Amino acid sequence: MTGGLAMGRRGPALLPAVLTFELTALGVYPQPFVLGYVDAARLPTADAVPETRAAISQYAAAEALTLGNIYVDYPGLGESSFRALLIAVQRYNPLQVLVPSLDHVDDHSPGGRLEILLHTTVAVRPLDGGRR
Repeated sequence: MTGGLAMGRRGPALLPAVLTFELTALGVYPQPFVLGYVDAARLPTADAVPETRAAISQYAAAEALTLGNIYVDYPGLGESSFRALLIAVQRYNPLQVLVPSLDHVDDHSPGGRLEILLHTTVAVRPLDGGRR
């Protein structure tokens, strides 16, 4: 074995595919990464959570987005999923956070959507076109 073989590889092969913008095996560019968030207290019924999660998943698929986790806050749990969303946004820097409507993030204290925007470059994208 020579010393050259023991050295680490260099060059674009070590960069993530998202950073190199090379074509994938299917001949398309990698899809942007997004996260989802639902505040179950803002939905008409508790049974609407699976439907809302499905709507977020369908939207991401239709827009050619790679959907990570959909965080769901249920009443009485102290907004733990919203805090987990904030940590994930800072760690993974998704392109967007998909929400059913802006009131799912705007009514959190302190500042909900503002807190996401202040610490990252992530946009909050409501599926309803921005209506409350």
